[in-house]
Amino acid sequence: MLDNLLVIDDNKDDLNLVKHYLKKQFPDSTIASAGSVSEYHEKLNWMNPDVIICDYQLPDGTGLDILIHNKANQNTPFIFLTGILNDEEKVASAVLRGAAAYVLKENVSIIGSVVTTILEDRSKAESIAQKMIFIKDRIEYQCNKALELLSQGKDFKDVSACIESIKAEVSVV
Repeated sequence: MLDNLLVIDDNKDDLNLVKHYLKKQFPDSTIASAGSVSEYHEKLNWMNPDVIICDYQLPDGTGLDILIHNKANQNTPFIFLTGILNDEEKVASAVLRGAAAYVLKENVSIIGSVVTTILEDRSKAESIAQKMIFIKDRIEYQCNKALELLSQGKDFKDVSACIESIKAEVSVV
């Protein structure tokens, strides 16, 4: 579910266009806006965004500054929406720093579908992470059981059954 979006852009026309496309895709979501790095920090005092969409060039810093802060603190999915992030080094830096995507302003009409894809991917990743934790716990349990059987001097057949159970859990991974 998408409750809160934060759009950061100092150009009011671009900001309104982004909000327009987001409202079409997510009519029940709150869309907050900021025009600078300092306004971004102010917004975080009263909201917890589900997605951040940010221009690269801002009056008091860059979107990369916000991305770095976000990764260190909230780790909210982050999308660059900009007209100037067409320099390959900037794109590589943004992706390596953890941006989920970047969209050129000339393609702003796709912003809703990009947000949807990112949220679906994040949901899948969280589901996989939960399954991995469950499997890790099961493997740990079976390993402890095998060690206990060995310490009790049980025969190989009992220990072998535990090992086979561990192998079955690992094959799921």
